[in-house]
Amino acid sequence: MLLGVRVLAVQAGALHSLALSDHGAVFSWGLGAQGQLGHDEAGEPEPSKRRRKAPTGAVSRLPSPPSERPRKLTATPTAIQNLPERGRVTAIAAGGFHSLAMTDRGAVYSFGHGMHGQLGHGDTSDQPTPRLIDGLPERGRVVAVAAGAHHSLAVSDRGAIYSFGYGGHGQLGHGDRADQLLPQPVAALEAVRIKAAAGGADHSLALDNFGVLYSFGLDEPPPPRRAQPTPRIVEEVRGVRVADACDSFAAGSFARLAVASGGATFSWGTIKAPDDHDSYPAPVPPRATRSRSIGSRSSPAVLQR
Repeated sequence: MLLGVRVLAVQAGALHSLALSDHGAVFSWGLGAQGQLGHDEAGEPEPSKRRRKAPTGAVSRLPSPPSERPRKLTATPTAIQNLPERGRVTAIAAGGFHSLAMTDRGAVYSFGHGMHGQLGHGDTSDQPTPRLIDGLPERGRVVAVAAGAHHSLAVSDRGAIYSFGYGGHGQLGHGDRADQLLPQPVAALEAVRIKAAAGGADHSLALDNFGVLYSFGLDEPPPPRRAQPTPRIVEEVRGVRVADACDSFAAGSFARLAVASGGATFSWGTIKAPDDHDSYPAPVPPRATRSRSIGSRSSPAVLQR
């Protein structure tokens, strides 16, 4: 339980959750058969129930649990004991079935499912406990991390953004659809200074220090959806300009949120079911937004009073 723990951040993957305390402790719970809980054990067996057969073929836009292992459940928040003692964890990120933890020294640890290289260790193996990603970044230190369904992002203090993992929709931003087993700098953004990133099911967002927002990966409505493997500026959302001064943003499985410096919140993408192509880009009424979050099919925001 988290009673008496001051929680600074919460992240949700497909079937697991992470919480970060003000003392740098990381708690995890949910299904962890691929190691995404970081406990070096899979938890208790999940209660038996009927399950639909998972579709075969390409990677799903909503991640499905790998079926080669029994599904195991950790029902209550449990502290990860295997995080290294070097440095204090200051940021966390949850992907579909993998997790990231960043320390105050700029080191990044990954654990969980590694089928597409999203752990950044140069292979496709799962990792049951937190493991340091070597050579990230090439220079400086990491100041922000983000995770999509099957890919990961990291931002350095020099403004470089790195991506690795599944690239089938162009969400790595390298101009192709190839997977990357090791962190690679996004060359198309080398001329700008990136300060934050976010990952969705099959797309990525990056924000530079001038408030310009970039998007890459599977494009959203109007259909047909197209892969955009090279970052491009988000100029407007159906006629509403958002490129002038973006303050913060978030990415969900199918949707995006952007908050302007004045507090106006914009959303675009598919907010309903995966096969429903409707989009809701109308701005939220312009009140000051203190924080925002986004899930697979919903987009809550916390407003200042």
